Amino acid sequence: MLSARSLIISIGLIMVVALSLSVLGLLQEPDSDGVGRDTYGVRAHGYRGVLEVVRELGVDGQRRIAPPTAELPVGMTIALLSPASHFVEREPAYLSQLVDWVNQGGRIIVAPPTADRPTRFTRRREEKSKSIDAPTLLGTLGLEGVSLRDGGVASSSEDKEEEAPFFPPVRESRSQGPTDTHWCQWNAAEGERLEIALPNGAPLTIEPGQAEWRPLLQLESADDGAGVIAASFPRGAGEIVVVADPDLFANAILRQSDNSIAAVRLLSPAGGPVVFDEHYHGLSSRGNPLYLLTIPGVAALTIGLLAATALWAWRTAIALGPPVFTPQKPRRDLREYVDAMSRLLLKGRDGRRYLLRELRQGTLEELGRQLGFSVLTPAPDRVAASLARRELSRAEAFSSIINDIDQRLAVADRLSATEATQLMKRANSCL
Repeated sequence: MLSARSLIISIGLIMVVALSLSVLGLLQEPDSDGVGRDTYGVRAHGYRGVLEVVRELGVDGQRRIAPPTAELPVGMTIALLSPASHFVEREPAYLSQLVDWVNQGGRIIVAPPTADRPTRFTRRREEKSKSIDAPTLLGTLGLEGVSLRDGGVASSSEDKEEEAPFFPPVRESRSQGPTDTHWCQWNAAEGERLEIALPNGAPLTIEPGQAEWRPLLQLESADDGAGVIAASFPRGAGEIVVVADPDLFANAILRQSDNSIAAVRLLSPAGGPVVFDEHYHGLSSRGNPLYLLTIPGVAALTIGLLAATALWAWRTAIALGPPVFTPQKPRRDLREYVDAMSRLLLKGRDGRRYLLRELRQGTLEELGRQLGFSVLTPAPDRVAASLARRELSRAEAFSSIINDIDQRLAVADRLSATEATQLMKRANSCL
């Protein structure tokens, strides 16, 4: 039968098992089996390739699952490649702290997510607005007014009208799916040209608004100040590099054209260490049920359930008061028991004579055991003879007390307490 006690025990065991499994899950690497859009991802939309390319070129490429902080060395670059929008909206404080870090000489490269753009890397096929909404991420980093727009530049794709199929992240190879190549100027002051492959369609470009900027990667076919797909925004002693399309770093097209060269130059132009942020990809919360408590609705529901459980336990619990007096049952020791039995026997008419008979029999049994007789109660003369061979004086005392007890028991007179006590002492001295 299910009782309140067994129910509470069952709930406690379930919570212990759940917490144990959660801890074991946290101890493992949160790689999501390589299907995520992060540096663990090996599918078309993942960034595992760019991490390995950076490390292969001798650059210190690191993953960081913990939230980014201003305590990192200013000589490194923090890469925010397509961070999840709902994480950015929910936890903007960590990004705001990085603004002061950049002013001190830090460097951030950010590629805002483009989930609303219908490319082969997304499943949404509806027509969207020409303006890509990324003010939350860029505004948090202090780039108010900076936005992303479709460039509207003709590409080298022959079929512009046919809708490109989306890129299934599991079944299709990374080499499948249409892409467009664009000739771009790398850092216009240097005059170097790079061929960049991007998902088909009009490429995304950066609109700086009123912010001071320096174009890094610009489409050759665009007018001056337009068609910029990567730009640097100076901030104090550091800079924030904005890349319009995060698919530039994706596994599917990283090996095409000069994408790997552009990716490495954007991430680490001077060969400094690069930290790929995975907190805003959800890796710090993936598989962690305790992270659900940071969601207001879930936290409110959890608090309500805990409060209801506490109220129910309080109402059904036994109220504790002053201790109830419980009388202790008397426990007698052996001496009290013997004394009580003696008093009971002495109250009888023939009590002392009974004690004397029991004493005589007990003396014979004890001496018989000491002398090695096989019978339980040997005859007095046999005991006296055997005892005389060992200790004559003791044998004489034994024979004397046995004769006196027998004579006294043969008389019908009442035995006094003094006489009975003397006989008991004499019998005890023979043992």
